[in-house]
Amino acid sequence: MALGALSIEVVSPSGHLWSGDAAQLSVPLVDGEMGVLPGRQPILAVIGSGLVRITTHRDSGDDGRDSSPGDASGDGSLVLIRVAGGFCSVDHDTVTIAADEATMEGTAEDRASRAGGGSPEENRV
Repeated sequence: MALGALSIEVVSPSGHLWSGDAAQLSVPLVDGEMGVLPGRQPILAVIGSGLVRITTHRDSGDDGRDSSPGDASGDGSLVLIRVAGGFCSVDHDTVTIAADEATMEGTAEDRASRAGGGSPEENRV
């Protein structure tokens, strides 16, 4: 794990969905949205329905590439995972999302290209 990074794993009953280092993430809860940055106090929260937004470090995630050591800028891609129900555990910069239902939505760049082009900023989710 890169210095100042979150180690994230997303699983569902159908199996492992995504894991990697990230600069930050946002999780939909039953009573709102929770943002998580490195150093957050431990918490166990109930997941609602919506998109988990993971801002990766450059070269991070399940694509087999390594994280950039010591880079906490979060200038990587935005990974989107649709979830419904489950739990989110944060402890010592380790985040585990155990969702009842989860589907990879891809990255913001993927969604932009499917929507007919434009930059991710123009097609912000």
